[in-house]
Amino acid sequence: MAPTAPAPRTLRAVFLVWLGWAALMLAFQAWAPARFELARPDTVLDWTGSWTNADAARRHPYLQSPILKGHAAWDSEFYVSIALHGYEDPAMRAASPNSTPEAEIAGAKRDHPTWVSLNHAFFPGYPFAMGLLARPLAAAGMVNMSSSSAGGNSSPRNNAVVNRSRSPVVEIIAPWAP
Repeated sequence: MAPTAPAPRTLRAVFLVWLGWAALMLAFQAWAPARFELARPDTVLDWTGSWTNADAARRHPYLQSPILKGHAAWDSEFYVSIALHGYEDPAMRAASPNSTPEAEIAGAKRDHPTWVSLNHAFFPGYPFAMGLLARPLAAAGMVNMSSSSAGGNSSPRNNAVVNRSRSPVVEIIAPWAP
């Protein structure tokens, strides 16, 4: 007996569950910052102070978009970087061969071409899926929001990084990154 296609009711139920979850996530992201004032820097762990201070966002060129700011953080920037420019993205951070867990030495890959890009710590599945979804959206005429808004960042260096994007509309997909 050949497998049957899912019933339209099942597909509708799956879509409605997804839509409800997406609405819940978007509502929480709007509610939480309006309700709670986060104290900066966060010094809970020894490394969090330098990653949560007021100017820490300068190190994250792919998280500057108004769309991404509330929904993507931490590892999301690596997925966006890999989807847009591959594992050797010059805008991303790289680790020195002399770096240790106790003494991290990191800098931009463009400034240290022989260092190992931190993008290599991530599997390619999710960035690949982002690219697959972005291609039909680009064919439908959607434009990468980063290039039109310059990522919300007026720095010429970051504008050049974001504007050279070859995978359109990846920002629509990136907020759902794990």
